Amino acid sequence: MSQPNPTADAPLSLLALTRRLLGDYAANVRFESSTEVGAHAFEWEPAANDIVIRGRTGVDQARGLFDYLRESADACLTWEGDRLTLPPRTPRPGVRRGETALPYRHYLNQVTFAYSTAWWDWPRWEREIDWMALQGINAPLMAVGQESVWQETWRAFGVSETDLARYWTGPGYLPFHRMGCIDTHAGPLPRRWIDRQAKLATKILTRMRDYGMTPVLPAFAGHVPEALRHIRADANITQLQPWAGFEGTWFLDAADPMFHDIQRTFLANLVNQFGTDHLYAADPFIETAPTTSDPTALSELARGMLQSMTEVDADAQWVLQTWPFSYMKEHWGPEQVQGFLAGIPRDHLLLLDLYCDVTELWRTFDAFHGKRWLWCAVDNFGGRGGSIAYGRMDSLVQRFHDAKQDPVRGELAGMGIVWEAIEENAVIADLFMDGTWEAEPTDLSQWLTNWAHRRYGQPHSDAVAAWQLLRKTVYAAPRSLETTPYPALCTRPDLVGARPLDDWYDPADLIAAVSHLLAAAPAVGDEALYRHDLVRITLRALMRVGDEQVARLRDRLSASDAAGVQQQGEAVLALIAAAERLAATQPTLLLGRWIASAQQWGDTSAERDALAHNARQQVTTWGGPILTDYACKPWAGLFQPFYAERWKRYIDAARRACDANQPLDLARLAEQLAEWDNAWLQQNHTPPADPVGDPLAVVREIHQTFLQPAHSAFAGTKE
Repeated sequence: MSQPNPTADAPLSLLALTRRLLGDYAANVRFESSTEVGAHAFEWEPAANDIVIRGRTGVDQARGLFDYLRESADACLTWEGDRLTLPPRTPRPGVRRGETALPYRHYLNQVTFAYSTAWWDWPRWEREIDWMALQGINAPLMAVGQESVWQETWRAFGVSETDLARYWTGPGYLPFHRMGCIDTHAGPLPRRWIDRQAKLATKILTRMRDYGMTPVLPAFAGHVPEALRHIRADANITQLQPWAGFEGTWFLDAADPMFHDIQRTFLANLVNQFGTDHLYAADPFIETAPTTSDPTALSELARGMLQSMTEVDADAQWVLQTWPFSYMKEHWGPEQVQGFLAGIPRDHLLLLDLYCDVTELWRTFDAFHGKRWLWCAVDNFGGRGGSIAYGRMDSLVQRFHDAKQDPVRGELAGMGIVWEAIEENAVIADLFMDGTWEAEPTDLSQWLTNWAHRRYGQPHSDAVAAWQLLRKTVYAAPRSLETTPYPALCTRPDLVGARPLDDWYDPADLIAAVSHLLAAAPAVGDEALYRHDLVRITLRALMRVGDEQVARLRDRLSASDAAGVQQQGEAVLALIAAAERLAATQPTLLLGRWIASAQQWGDTSAERDALAHNARQQVTTWGGPILTDYACKPWAGLFQPFYAERWKRYIDAARRACDANQPLDLARLAEQLAEWDNAWLQQNHTPPADPVGDPLAVVREIHQTFLQPAHSAFAGTKE
């Protein structure tokens, strides 16, 4: 296979990526490292028979490659797949240039390493790092493999292997353990997990650094094994309040001398094993309260934590999430925030204003008093069912642009995609990243027209019409909705009334979007990304119809109408069966694939069974008394065997209550459903990991049977 024209200072990773994307046409691409381009910028132009792409770093050059491919090959390079038109067209003469004023482009949330990347192997990570580079991301969070460093550290402080096994959670929950929220849950770790993940981490970091990225690695934030308080009885170790119904974890006071000892040991081990780029993530109060509200004491606490890092790495920069300032706002008033930040010099702190797509804390806290900060978007929580087509397109574009231009923005230094789960809503990721590289506000109508063209390989009026309708429906979530909706079909029936639904738009418009997408099938139906989108949007519409049918079921129960409960119950179960068939056509919507990817990390049948349980539990009951369905997924393997059985039990109980002219004992039903959930989790079953069925045929059936009748019923019901 031909290679890009050799360039002495082009990263090998970039050359390999170009070969993977372009094959033999890679020979016509030449990369040049140039300081004349400017920092955080790229340019490209045709030169004779070649395309010359310039930038200071591999990341800048990769973003230039991405820009070239979008113009000349109609490229759509996303989580769901790639689509390019080859050979690339010869571009018009002249230099194209892109530049961003934001030196830090951050990526990944701590919990993404549970909800999306928990089971990834090297090929999947390689693809993700390529995607980061193409987007221009240069400061990704990297949490893989850190248990190897922790293991070495805790051994140095006398913690036994037995105590460590009890301390760590199962793999599917490690991010919540790392942040100090939980211990033990769904553990232990498989025997070789720590070593294998450390080897994977080395590969990941090598590739990131070859592109010129500066990955963010962990630092000690105070969370310790309970056993340490017995080993060091003189240490100031206290138990935190319970988190989400789980027993409180144990934290070492930052003022205790041992805090510095642990930090020094941990960072020395970290740098020795993985190297460093001087960016360290540490969140001592992510969803817990500090032990003091005194601003001066908080300042000293922050100063001490930073000092524990700089004692090992004089260039350390603390990467801190601002999430506690809103999540625990009763503890973090303006004086407390200002006091805490005052303890950290400007050049040693990067703040992640985590939820700017809903709440911009930089506006509340005076642009963080001169500290550098990043404008970040969370987009979704848990990757649950309501997020398969979800976002705030117009709001995101406008608020991000306004922040970049605001004269009181202070030290805005970057942006961040910090979604709890990825591999969905690529349209929002592309939109956000494009806004990072553009000075002018995005023309969203034109942008969506171009998006549909690149994604499906040709311009099509129905595809564009579909995306414009999606823009005004599922991608127009109000900022007053502070969490991702819970589809009723995917939610335990007793919890439906207490969870938010996506009720801000006319569902007839969403169904119309499906109709438009279907109308484009004769022209673009063979495109894999088209089929992917068609299935997901149809599934979203089907679940929206499910919300209405469940509401009618509850109405029939309130009216003590046994026959109505039975009739509506059958309608709900029919929707769930249809959703199972639909999801089964796509590899990204299979519980079996999630479980299989988890099981690959086990060496014995017992380990593989435990990993499968980890994987099933995270996307269903989660664990504890509060987080049931937090990460519920609209997947085949869940709709029919899990969600349907829950609803059957609810329907039977509701009908019996109506027959007896008695109110439904919801508390008792909740206990029974929880018992059934847990019994289902113990079943050692693995659903298919490969898709089945023709997506177009299944969508057409669902459109005719469920969506068209619902469209007529919905039309005009919401202004």
